[in-house]
Amino acid sequence: MKILPAICLLILSLGFAAAQERDGRIFVEKPGIVLVKPQAWSPANAAQVVRFSAYSDRRARGNPNQGYFELRLADGKTLRQIEAARVVQFLVQPELPSSIETSGERDRLAAERGRILEAAQTVPGAASDIRKLVEPLGAAIAKFDAGELLVDGKWVSADQRRKERAVQIEKTLRANIAAAKKKSDFTLESNSHFLALNALAKEDSGIQPCIDAIQTDYRAMVASEEQAAIIVRLSEPSIPSHEADSLLAKLSATANPSEKAKLVLRQAEQAKALSGNASQIRSALDSALAGKPTELPAELVSQIQSFSSAISAYRAGNPPQGLPAPLAEAAALSEFSTKWPEASALMQSKDFAGASRELALLEQRCSLIGPNACAAISELKKAATVEVDKFQKLSAEGEALLGNGQKEAALAKFGEALAVMPDKALQEKVDGLKTN
Repeated sequence: MKILPAICLLILSLGFAAAQERDGRIFVEKPGIVLVKPQAWSPANAAQVVRFSAYSDRRARGNPNQGYFELRLADGKTLRQIEAARVVQFLVQPELPSSIETSGERDRLAAERGRILEAAQTVPGAASDIRKLVEPLGAAIAKFDAGELLVDGKWVSADQRRKERAVQIEKTLRANIAAAKKKSDFTLESNSHFLALNALAKEDSGIQPCIDAIQTDYRAMVASEEQAAIIVRLSEPSIPSHEADSLLAKLSATANPSEKAKLVLRQAEQAKALSGNASQIRSALDSALAGKPTELPAELVSQIQSFSSAISAYRAGNPPQGLPAPLAEAAALSEFSTKWPEASALMQSKDFAGASRELALLEQRCSLIGPNACAAISELKKAATVEVDKFQKLSAEGEALLGNGQKEAALAKFGEALAVMPDKALQEKVDGLKTN
């Protein structure tokens, strides 16, 4: 009967059917012994041992007591036929499996050895030969009990084998973790390979550091994955400020931030500092504009220029767009530092149309500076608009007079218009009328 996957143990008696190959034309190249009675009616304890190197089962199908066995004897040459009715026990040399690594495999081996040794009770005179037949099994069991394991036909110490298995399992486990698209979805604690490592660690404490390293690396990968997701979200311009603050707090609380996460956190600190600077400069500019000066204080202009340079350096680092950096405020401050003096100068030179255009641009950003800025721009723009309207009214009256043939009256109106606001096109027209 085949008991172990790699063990072919054959015990045949007169009371049950044969288990070896029954094709009488083919010899089975396996050695063993057969206990043969002198006559079919002789008692079992009268049996003698016949050793063979190969055999062929030529018994009648359906009746194992009919027919015979043909044996190639131990010398490898002589053939001998033995009637099936004379056979008490037919014992094939048991083969060791290629591996014996568990207590269950060891116990099955011992059980098979015990079954073969039972034949010695039937034929005491064959006890020595039967014990010799199972010597390899007994030796294997003794080695296992002494702490050795049979692995692919080689005996190694149990400690060595555990370490080898731990290395193999670790390699497979790490490969599986690496292959997982989303590390957080990989359930390490319940993974079969991880559980196998823990089982080995119970027998060998030296394996525990390997488990600890896998857990540390796995948690680091999960953390890195979470950090990357946070950074991707922070890169979206539409992210609400409260969510950005929450994600930055979570990123900051990470035990081992990645280099990219560290950079984003530094950029977040820069954005925070810039926001504080922007607030101070906006307040100073808003206060300065309350007096509607034609020129801004030089120190304030210098601060705005330095702030603009800091913003440019910040943006050069390609920070996530969702960080709370005062980019719009920076643009507004920069525009006010240049366009307010330009608009004031245009007002003084009576270029009210040009001043109105500049002031319209500042009006779009004044809310980023403060109420005084908005009030100053509104008042100055209103004054410029009044002058532009006056210029346009006088110009239109002059055109009407000219259309009625009143050239001198028209020139007078054009002169009044130019007195309100110089205009190159109108001046050229007047010069032409005077020449003609």
